[in-house]
Amino acid sequence: MTRAHVLTLTEGREMLLGREPSYPLPVRPTSSGSLSEPPCARVLGLVGLNSDRHVNDKLRRNGEEPLSEAARRSVVALSTKHLPWVALMPRGVAPFAPLF
Repeated sequence: MTRAHVLTLTEGREMLLGREPSYPLPVRPTSSGSLSEPPCARVLGLVGLNSDRHVNDKLRRNGEEPLSEAARRSVVALSTKHLPWVALMPRGVAPFAPLF
């Protein structure tokens, strides 16, 4: 997980909550021309990991040594520990499986 991934989560959340992002973004007015109400009252983030096979193939093609799934899970946990609204998807759960 890179800083760009974390920034994408935080900026996306700000937009969905109708808050000002940390840098200017395009505004989408309603059909009447005024700004709409915030689209969401609450936003949760869910992070899923790519499979070991995908990560291993990709990194090895670039001459890099991949991290294990356990190490990648630790990186995500450390990268998002200041974001209580972000969770790491449980291992073995299909990406779009009902979680609620």
